[in-house]
Amino acid sequence: MAHARNCSAKAVLAPAPAARAVGGENRVVWYRRWFAALRAIYIRDRERRELLSLDDRTLADIGRTRCDALAEAEKPFWKK
Repeated sequence: MAHARNCSAKAVLAPAPAARAVGGENRVVWYRRWFAALRAIYIRDRERRELLSLDDRTLADIGRTRCDALAEAEKPFWKK
């Protein structure tokens, strides 16, 4: 004789938890955040390249040294 499972009908028929779907308005928010992050990375990279292109006199005018500019340019793109 087969053993009966000790399950309640409620537990068997309960719906699975909803997957976290990206849809509707959530998708718009997600895309905006994604593109904002990409834009910030692009701007940060561009500013670091521009900082490297400045001469020592201009760097001194903004209160930085060549070593400061090199240290900033060596940072990975994801670090502020």
